Amino acid sequence: MWTEVLQEETKEHFKNMSFAAMKQFGTDTFGIGVFRDGKYIITNRESKEQYIYESMDDLIKAKWAID
Repeated sequence: MWTEVLQEETKEHFKNMSFAAMKQFGTDTFGIGVFRDGKYIITNRESKEQYIYESMDDLIKAKWAID
């Protein structure tokens, strides 16, 4: 469920770790998220397509969260 608590947990997670299993809410998309060179890069688990976000706010707006 997409909640403010989950959004905050995602933000806190990336303060301490540089990677995470991710899920995009509202879709069936899963991936691996990495914080590298000041950007959040998520690689789709199935298609290997990469999604790049300039900020945590952009990542949250796209409904990505730790899984």
